[in-house]
Amino acid sequence: VSIGFLGLGYAQIRGRHVRATIVTRHLSQKINRILSIITLLIAALFFIIMTRQVASVAYTDLIEYTITSASLVKIPIWGISAIVALGCVLLICSLLVQVTQKILNLEEPQEE
Repeated sequence: VSIGFLGLGYAQIRGRHVRATIVTRHLSQKINRILSIITLLIAALFFIIMTRQVASVAYTDLIEYTITSASLVKIPIWGISAIVALGCVLLICSLLVQVTQKILNLEEPQEE
């Protein structure tokens, strides 16, 4: 599961996330752009908070050298938490790039 977090930023920048456009497709382009900026900023704020919490857990587990107890292979928990935190940081960067693009009214990259 933690490895999946590494792809969040890429998926976001490429527009690969599921979107519910039932309401927004009936709104003007300007309103859609404003709503998009607001939702991107809310998402960035959420993941900033999440990153801080996960990084805090990773740091605590590193200091205490906590090992997973439910697995046969002894894996330090801090490594798993650090991967999640890195994925969150990459997603935050993607979200902020998209906010900047929308504010400057730059064209978004097209899907391949």
